[in-house]
Amino acid sequence: MRTIIEGGPLCQLFKGYKDRMQFVFIYLQEAHPKDGWSFGDKFSPVNSHKTIEDRIDAARMLVDIQPDLFTSEVDDNDDKVRVLVDNIDNTFALNYAAWPTRILVVENNEVSFISEHPSEVMQHPEFIMSDGIKQFIDKRFPDEE
Repeated sequence: MRTIIEGGPLCQLFKGYKDRMQFVFIYLQEAHPKDGWSFGDKFSPVNSHKTIEDRIDAARMLVDIQPDLFTSEVDDNDDKVRVLVDNIDNTFALNYAAWPTRILVVENNEVSFISEHPSEVMQHPEFIMSDGIKQFIDKRFPDEE
């Protein structure tokens, strides 16, 4: 969550490119739950998701932390990132090897871009979420100013 909430690369990506594309954030299984592999309450106040309701509640916390950035509404509000949740079987995460840092671009119901898997670029973590997708967006959806 910190990568988008606290002005990290995903937050900067949204702010820099929201005029060119719609953003959706898919809340996955909690990576560092309070009741599992945890770094403490300050890192994640969320327990492991046992039900889909647990996952939805955790995603709502994200929206509540930054309501000016996130929405759970179905409307087409391009000024906010729409938050969805993966199902409790983690179908999305498993099908796309999704990690919190994985970015996909979908056009006309087809995936047109998938960022590198984080394990491939861990030598340079500052580039995990930004460089490849920025290059893709700049080429595919040039700024019309």
